[in-house]
Amino acid sequence: MTDIERHKQIVREHFDLVGRGQYMECLKDFASDAEWWVIGTGVHGGSHSMQDLIEAYSGPVPNYFPDGNPVTLVNLIAEGDWVVAQGHSANVTTTGIGAPYRNEYVWMFKIVDGKVRIFREYFDTLHAEEKIFGRTLI
Repeated sequence: MTDIERHKQIVREHFDLVGRGQYMECLKDFASDAEWWVIGTGVHGGSHSMQDLIEAYSGPVPNYFPDGNPVTLVNLIAEGDWVVAQGHSANVTTTGIGAPYRNEYVWMFKIVDGKVRIFREYFDTLHAEEKIFGRTLI
């Protein structure tokens, strides 16, 4: 298996576990010093440490998506150490507040020596604020 094939496999496994609500297990291939970055200025926007990601996946995220957040991956593009994944919530997921949630995403993973070093998330933060937290911002 080439490095690029292995990198794509790591990303697929990550989202399979997220979809089943196995949030801590989905971090199994992340480096202990990985950087997590989320677009926007909302609740999770900006740059964060791996410890922040662990805390999010062990507390708030299971509350946001108690049954998991199944994702349909549309594209996986890999070159060198990077994998870019484009996807969307599979069908309609129900959030912890009972709201229907369907978001579009782009994720970027930098994988070095079999470990995710950088994890970047791009998605509709307004939709997330409304459906996860019940806040209408407009």
